[in-house]
Amino acid sequence: MRILLLLLCSLALSSLSAQKLTHLKKLDEGKCQIAFPVEPVKQEHEFEGFPTVLFISTYNEIVYLFSYSAIPIEESEITTVLHATKGGFLNSVALKGCNEKEITKSKIKRIHTNGISVENNLYVTYEVFYHNGILYQIGIMQKDKLPENKLIKAFFKSFKILK
Repeated sequence: MRILLLLLCSLALSSLSAQKLTHLKKLDEGKCQIAFPVEPVKQEHEFEGFPTVLFISTYNEIVYLFSYSAIPIEESEITTVLHATKGGFLNSVALKGCNEKEITKSKIKRIHTNGISVENNLYVTYEVFYHNGILYQIGIMQKDKLPENKLIKAFFKSFKILK
């Protein structure tokens, strides 16, 4: 998503001390919850004609991203849409040399990607998946080095789909 590149460029990376995911966001319209280290900035825009909600939180020089969009997708098209969405994100941050894997967890197909943006030296971990009519994207990135594995795991594991 090209909008992410613009948002990233406009954000100044902060340097604060503790690194705990203490700001839990319950998103009724996104039917989920996710935790950030500090209160995220919420932005709404359209993606391919569908309303999309994006949350960005920057803390200790690490950018945490989460977005969701209610998009009706035929079952047979889910993999194609996941790859197209991932491709758009990777292009927006000029990610090269990616490691990618498809994961099916709890009957939810996900595409998980790690890589480095050579243009701006961002180390990125990103995941896209689709569940019950909602396209979700989660990402964490840091300039000049990969965020600690425990931070990546904590952020990704903080995401829960609500019943």
